[in-house]
Amino acid sequence: MAMALSAHAQTPLESSSEIRFQLDVAVPQAAVAPFLPPGFTMNVATEGAAKDCNLRVVLYRSDNRQRAGWHPVGKGSNRLVYLAAR
Repeated sequence: MAMALSAHAQTPLESSSEIRFQLDVAVPQAAVAPFLPPGFTMNVATEGAAKDCNLRVVLYRSDNRQRAGWHPVGKGSNRLVYLAAR
């Protein structure tokens, strides 16, 4: 017996093209510690490209942000920088 399967498509809410760039840096522990919650333990890489780096700087850019129907969202772009403790 053959069973018919129905496909349910989801409606996209927003689309964009984005670029991310990350830069791993080694910052003195004393400079980073005041910004970390009490008891936070850093997990610093011991090998590889990010060896001994304890902070990651991520540059993010999103262009051509559009809602369904190709309507721009705001000015159509978004740029930000965020830091991640490793």
